[in-house]
Amino acid sequence: MNATTLSSVKGGWPTAAGLGVGAAFLAAASSTALSLVFPDPLLAILGTAAALATLVLLTVTLPTGGVATLAIVGAALLMDFAPLSLYRYFLWSDLFVLVAAGWLALHGTRLSGRGLSLLMTLFAINLLSALVAFTRAGQPALGVFTWLHMAFMMLVYVPAVTAVLRALPHAGHVARLGLMVSGVVQSAIVVFMVVQGLHWETGTRIAGAMGNQALWLFVTAWTALLAVLMQGRWFGMLLVIPAMSLIAVAAAVMRSRSLWIAIMVATAVYILTRVRRTLLGVLAVIAMVAVVSLGYLLELYPAAIQARISQTLTPRTSIDMVYRVDVVWRMFEPWSQNVFVGIGAQQSESYLPGRLVEGKVAAVHNVVLHAAIEGGLLAGLVWLLLPAVIVRMWQDARIVRRDLADWALASLLAIYVAGQFTPTLFEHVFYFLLGMLAAFRPVHGWHQAHRNRLRAPGH
Repeated sequence: MNATTLSSVKGGWPTAAGLGVGAAFLAAASSTALSLVFPDPLLAILGTAAALATLVLLTVTLPTGGVATLAIVGAALLMDFAPLSLYRYFLWSDLFVLVAAGWLALHGTRLSGRGLSLLMTLFAINLLSALVAFTRAGQPALGVFTWLHMAFMMLVYVPAVTAVLRALPHAGHVARLGLMVSGVVQSAIVVFMVVQGLHWETGTRIAGAMGNQALWLFVTAWTALLAVLMQGRWFGMLLVIPAMSLIAVAAAVMRSRSLWIAIMVATAVYILTRVRRTLLGVLAVIAMVAVVSLGYLLELYPAAIQARISQTLTPRTSIDMVYRVDVVWRMFEPWSQNVFVGIGAQQSESYLPGRLVEGKVAAVHNVVLHAAIEGGLLAGLVWLLLPAVIVRMWQDARIVRRDLADWALASLLAIYVAGQFTPTLFEHVFYFLLGMLAAFRPVHGWHQAHRNRLRAPGH
């Protein structure tokens, strides 16, 4: 980012007084969260009063950029935390992103969504295809909120993230820190629940903190910690290794195969993007896979995890894997009759027998196939082409912010790969990272200015 972009936001980082107000803001947010989790009238009153008082102090004390930065921090800390949703799919983290963008716009900051043209084109095609698919839906009302959610994430949320992070270049780092802290804290809560006696070895996978079902936050936090670890500073390593251990244990006991795959893919991609010698990176990835595989072969993992891996390797021995394969075959017929248009959002369940729906396999567990079946051929192609767009955005972004771009790429590709074992990619952190990559695209004339700077004396 150039100096002009940064100077367009009054104040940038909070002042010393503003840091105190920031602490009050976090305290107010915490008390408000407690009042929502433990619905005690006194806590609710105190939390609301603290939040209102803090809001007044923020508007008076902090500069424009400081308020927007704190809003982005709040969005990162509460990312995909569904237990504190405002309405259905609309979360507190979404509100904070909109507040940041609105606050900057209100105070005269010119917000730019440059760098989103290709991504917005894909999103528009996906939404239009899904909209046309409603014409074939037997019960279109079932998919209305799903379509609205997609439209909000793709056409409002991503551009808002891009605009804010382009106006506040420093906010990308604090957002990554917020996601990392949130992932570690939620992992610690999961581990604590297990220590307190939560039964995790049998049945379906356990939920996360306070019943939260979101998974991909753990991936972004893991990759952020890996970035610190690879810097090789001993102090950072002392802090990072215990944090990564917490995430690893939480991921293990949650028994989500998609999460396991995502963490391994994120680790591999990040290593390959950061090492100077590709061969060393490849060898490091091979060693990681070998160590994980050896642990399984030597039966070093707990029995529940060993069984989960075995079921994945031998699908016919696992009822949920049998169900998933059955769903693919059963959905082939309705899809073949609606290849170009699709059957409509949230309509898969009506084509499946009750045993599959009750077994919580009510759709094809592959994000590309599911998009093609319900949204039509064009929607499937959009999700098939998305990785190429992500890589193209990364190539531009790493010129300006290589550290953040590499972290975002590793997290995005890991989530996308894991998404091939889930019906949809609706978790908001995925779209947050897409907006971040677009924000770091070099502005017009940046390449020429960079070349001139390299040619100057002293370079």
